Amino acid sequence: MTTPLPRRRVFTPGPGFWVWLVLAAAAVVISQALRSTVSAMLLWFVLLFLPAALIYVFVGYFGLRVYVNADKTRAEKGSTLSYDVNVINPTPLCFPIVEAAVSVPQPDGVRCTAQRLVLCLFPFGNYELRHDVTFRYRGMYDIGVDCIYVTDMFHMFRIRRDEELFHTVLVFPRRLAMEKDADAAVSDDVPSAVIRPVREQSASEVGNVREYRAGDLIRSIHWKLSAKSEDFLVKEYFSDRDRSVYILCDYSGAQQPAVTETEPVKTEDKPEKEKKRMLSPDGQRLRGKEARAAKKAEREARRRARALGTLAASPDNADDSDGRFVTPAFRSEIDEYCADGIAEIAASAVVRELLAGNTCKLVWYDVRREDAPLRLVELSDLADLDAVWDDFVTTPAADSEHGVALLASRIEESMNVTVRVCTARLDDGTLDAVAAIPASLGGAGSGCHAEVLLFNPEEKYDSIYARRHFVSSCREKLREGGVAVREVHEVHASDGRGSFSFR
Repeated sequence: MTTPLPRRRVFTPGPGFWVWLVLAAAAVVISQALRSTVSAMLLWFVLLFLPAALIYVFVGYFGLRVYVNADKTRAEKGSTLSYDVNVINPTPLCFPIVEAAVSVPQPDGVRCTAQRLVLCLFPFGNYELRHDVTFRYRGMYDIGVDCIYVTDMFHMFRIRRDEELFHTVLVFPRRLAMEKDADAAVSDDVPSAVIRPVREQSASEVGNVREYRAGDLIRSIHWKLSAKSEDFLVKEYFSDRDRSVYILCDYSGAQQPAVTETEPVKTEDKPEKEKKRMLSPDGQRLRGKEARAAKKAEREARRRARALGTLAASPDNADDSDGRFVTPAFRSEIDEYCADGIAEIAASAVVRELLAGNTCKLVWYDVRREDAPLRLVELSDLADLDAVWDDFVTTPAADSEHGVALLASRIEESMNVTVRVCTARLDDGTLDAVAAIPASLGGAGSGCHAEVLLFNPEEKYDSIYARRHFVSSCREKLREGGVAVREVHEVHASDGRGSFSFR
């Protein structure tokens, strides 16, 4: 989505109009003073200049033509799209000042931006804006012309003509598979309304006896029948409990700490910087050559530590970062980057559950829907996912107020619930909202399971070591509340196809 530029008034007198008023007044005075043929002709010339200018701009208003073309309106991210914007002048008049408020993609393909182009159209001429762009992230991109402004040659009048001619291009993410992982099994052993075997004995009934297979629990062995047989036999349990699987897709991007901008410190209140003192092993202060040699040895040791990757993130090291600051070169697009990764992870998690025979409830916030932006869609098969695919994966990035806390409010059940939170945020508000999910659903004893599928682009942060330390501390905090955190990263296969794996 692109926010268009503010529109100016439909009809506006320009600076030339005020000059004309002065000239008209002067022509009236001169004609009355001289009362000659020349002064009368001058007066009529000045007076007729106004309707001529009006006719001029109205010819441009009705005569100019605008066309917008795009070779496709649906594409996968990374593919190239060609578009062109044409403004044609089919009249024999010259329009040296025509402004066009357009929405076109940025050269880097991150987003579309609203721009105002100033054109000069010769008689029977045209202006063509043609480019090829590669969209790096999924989303919805509006390419087109919002309105044009026509001005006469002497800047007497400017008139606006609304076009609202746009081509909406839907850029979709990749459909990547999510690898199976024993610690992150789908639905946590119980599907929805379908009766399936489980490995735990609580609240279940024995449904069958079979031969022992690798991975079966020791306590499930049927010892009496195994004693009569040559092989181990295990009891297979079935459960008829329904379990709801919620996928919360947090499009609010990565957090931007409020402390990124600090207030300037007054020079008169700033204390004098204290020099670092080098001390010997016995606590004596080193001076001169000994101090310089000690500093050089310390710098060399820190350099070797960084080269070996053994320097941990702490407030005392040279990488003075708390793991939340994105590199300056990437801050302008971090929200689009994270929303792109979250869309792919959430889609993969949904497909993984559906292929396992589970029914999912997908929750996300769509800022484009003013009436009901908080979406909840129940999916029972891949056809249901295809029905909402266009809206779901092209949802724009949201702000921090529409994060996990708002999404979790749509969870209706309080027993036997699995909640998977797909997010890239680890700020205090998100951590508190995630940690409160198990307690709000009755706790772990009621069959609730909550986990975070974390999209963590650590290479985009100021310090990778500080970021890893920060994520580790967040993981420990959530673990205390009964919430598991699994980092999801992409694995590239030899055949060129990627998939998601857990870290």
